[in-house]
This record gives sequence, structure tokens and C-alpha cells, in this order.
Amino acid sequence: MLLDVLQQSPAVQEWLAEGRAQGLSEGRAQGLSEGRLAASQEHVLSLLARRFPSLVPELEPRIRSLQDSDLLGDLLLRLSEIFDPQAARALFLSSGV
Repeated sequence: MLLDVLQQSPAVQEWLAEGRAQGLSEGRAQGLSEGRLAASQEHVLSLLARRFPSLVPELEPRIRSLQDSDLLGDLLLRLSEIFDPQAARALFLSSGV
């Protein structure tokens, strides 16, 4: 009974609406962040596959484990300047990655 009365209250209705809106906003932001991360991983993997396909099986798990879009962007740029498979392997196996 009391719950029904509270749910009918304009103040409670407003709080619920604000909570839903905040939840949706936070969910969208998280989804966008996850999407950017996945795209960054795919870009690095695509370049690696094009330039050094034999390294993909070895390095894909490491690349997919990276959770920093800025780091992935840096790796993408650095990978684009590498012409040797051993140097590409070293880039991803270095202690900072």
C-alpha cells in the first residue's frame, strides 16, 4: 500500500525518471568507449595482418588484451613505420605492451 502511494508521488516519479536517464547516459558512454577500444584493436590487427600476417596468431591475444585506446593508437602509428617482422614482434613483446 505504502509502496503504491510512493510510486504515484510526482517527486518519486521524477527521481525514477532522472535515475533512468542517468543510467542510459552512463550506458551509452560505456558502450562508446568499448566500441572505440574494439575499433582500435581491429585497426592494429588489420595493419599487422596486411604487413606481417605470420605474426597475427602470436600477437593477436596480446593486442586484444590491451585496454588503452591511446596506447593502441600509438602502436598503430609505430607499426606503420616498421618494415621488419622481428621489429614488429619486438614492438608488441616489449615490457611496456
